[in-house]
Amino acid sequence: MTLLARLLWKGLTLKGRPPLDPLGTSVLRFRVWLNDLDVNLHMNNGRFLSVMDLGRFDLSFRTSLGRAMLRNRWKPLVGGITMRYRRSLEPFARYELHTRLLGWDGKWFFLEQRFLKGGDLAAEGVVRALFRSREGNVPTAEVLRRMGYDGPAPDLPGSVRRWAEGCGDPSRPGPPAGDPLPAPAPDGYRISLDPGELQIDVIHGYLVRSYWSPGIPREVVERALRHSLCAGAYDGNGAQVGFARMATDRTTFGYLADVFVLEEHRGRGLSAAMVRALMDLPEVQGMRRLMLATRDAHGLYTKLGWTPVTDPAPFMQVHRKDPYRQSG
Repeated sequence: MTLLARLLWKGLTLKGRPPLDPLGTSVLRFRVWLNDLDVNLHMNNGRFLSVMDLGRFDLSFRTSLGRAMLRNRWKPLVGGITMRYRRSLEPFARYELHTRLLGWDGKWFFLEQRFLKGGDLAAEGVVRALFRSREGNVPTAEVLRRMGYDGPAPDLPGSVRRWAEGCGDPSRPGPPAGDPLPAPAPDGYRISLDPGELQIDVIHGYLVRSYWSPGIPREVVERALRHSLCAGAYDGNGAQVGFARMATDRTTFGYLADVFVLEEHRGRGLSAAMVRALMDLPEVQGMRRLMLATRDAHGLYTKLGWTPVTDPAPFMQVHRKDPYRQSG
């Protein structure tokens, strides 16, 4: 099936998919066909970029943006794409493309596009795009006005801001290798791997009353965060509502710890989203062993690929009970 045929099919079936809020997520389902393959018999890297066009088309015409484009004869233009490929898509594999608007500045819109196979991340990209009329580039404020959107602008993740700042510099074609792209999140929430966004008061406020670290001093939490890979969950107002971290040497071993979601935000899949975001990091995927300890969340971690230790005999520990109360 050619890309043109896919475009025609998605256009013909557009009315069968519900309208989206400007900040909603478009989800399209595809299958890998033989003409998508490269010499390694998996989906060609360039095909990912072509399929991403379909995701942006769907998002545009399921929001009021499509009508505004046609009415004003605007042309959408892509000004930059940064991609990370995580897993191969083999012949005839089914996959989903998730597309959503991350935010904007005065000139550019920034979109996140993610390829998921069976719930696992296969590839992710961030696109910056603008609209051009006969008079020139259309400011984002004008586009939003024509769409009828008067809500607040989402905060762009730090990784996207840094990428955008470097797009005009040939020596900085994309984010640094260790700078994560935004992670998938349930509707109404955002998952970020940017340590600059962590809200220490929220994290310490929960951990100090948790069953696994009661009484932990704030300075210990701050030091632990500095030496860990961290994920945060944030609501639509930017307030942190969840946290997870991976204590690791970033090469061979990682220990998942301090996973929590505030009580009023539970049941929405935020814990799984944060853990999956950490596990999808390239440095974590190459590790030989990941471990965790939990009293009551075995079901959650089993769904994410964790299993009980089959032979605990080789493992030993030094367990200091109530170290923070003793040090106080």
